[in-house]
Amino acid sequence: MGRQEFTVDAMEKWAREAYRIRYERVGDHLWKTPEEVERTSTGDCKGKALWLFSRLRASGAPVLELVIGKRRLSDAEFHAWVVAFHDGRSYLLDPAS
Repeated sequence: MGRQEFTVDAMEKWAREAYRIRYERVGDHLWKTPEEVERTSTGDCKGKALWLFSRLRASGAPVLELVIGKRRLSDAEFHAWVVAFHDGRSYLLDPAS
């Protein structure tokens, strides 16, 4: 059985679903697994990004990056988001913003 074809529609669907997960701060050094996020329907930026990453991977996304960094250099806290690459383009997907 081959890898299913990944589409921008699938990426948008999962990004919308991730955005709908209720934000709940877990702690700077704690992570919820995708399964915990799914079960509780809550997560912080790390949990929501990891959940989205896992769904995109299962949907056949060929190249993904889970990014942990600062949105702006002046930000005091770090943030997490996903970058998906498809058909020569990159898509920044931030399920917490």
